[in-house]
This record gives sequence, C-alpha cells and structure tokens, in this order.
Amino acid sequence: MRRRNLTPAGFTLLEVSVALMILATGLIVLLGGVRNGTQAFMRSRDMITVQALARHALTLQQLDGTLPLDGDVHPGDFGADFPEYTYEIRYDLNDDFEAHRLQANLAEQDQQKQITHAVFVVTATIFWEEDGAPVDYKLQTARIYDTAPQQP
Repeated sequence: MRRRNLTPAGFTLLEVSVALMILATGLIVLLGGVRNGTQAFMRSRDMITVQALARHALTLQQLDGTLPLDGDVHPGDFGADFPEYTYEIRYDLNDDFEAHRLQANLAEQDQQKQITHAVFVVTATIFWEEDGAPVDYKLQTARIYDTAPQQP
C-alpha cells in the first residue's frame, strides 16, 4: 500500500505573491534604467547638434572676412534647417596678449617690426528652448587677426 503525501503540491499564495513582488521591483528598476538611458541619448544628440551649429556659426563669421572690433556681437539664425536655434558671435580682445603687444611695440623703434596681430576670444552662443525653458550653449575659441592696414 502506498502512502499518500499529505502536503499539497505547488506553491502557496504567499510564495507566488512574494515572487511577483520581486519580479515587479526588478522590472521597475530595469525600466527606469532604460528611461535614463534614452534621456542621456537624447541629451547627447542635442549637444552634438548644438556643437556642430556653433562650429558652423563660427565658420560663417570667419568666412565673412571683416575685421572684428572689441565687443562686436553678430547675431543670426540657421534658417529653415534649424528654425528653433539662433546664435550670437561675440568678439573680445584678449587683454593679456594686447598688453604684451603694446609693450613690445613701445620698445621696438622700427615700424617694420611692429606687432600688428591681435588675439580675439570668440564666443559662439547658441540659443534654443527645451521644455519651454530657454537654454544656451557657449563655445569659445581664440582667433588671431592681422590689424595692419592692407596695402594695395
């Protein structure tokens, strides 16, 4: 004669509930990581776009060929391709270089050896809106311009 097992086979309701709670907690953590990863991807995509637009704006201003003045500001936009973005290019003389240049020119008597270059700190600022709030990105570079009068 066989003995019957008096304990029922299977899982109790409590065991199934605990397993589902552990599974749900794991899924919440996993989905939160996916959301954070997606947001990080979108932010990096936006930063790559903005950096490329800043370089483009700097290139456009350099190709313009006009000699900038200290404190010059050149605003603009990117047309129909990027209507939500605008830019501003600002030129500021590098005061440290300018002081050295002036001191060297005072010491040099020969007009042919005068330093005629100026170093400008060029700042490209890109403006756009993100979630209704204004955002900006700045890219700075230094450019050397020859300030000597051009001879025909």
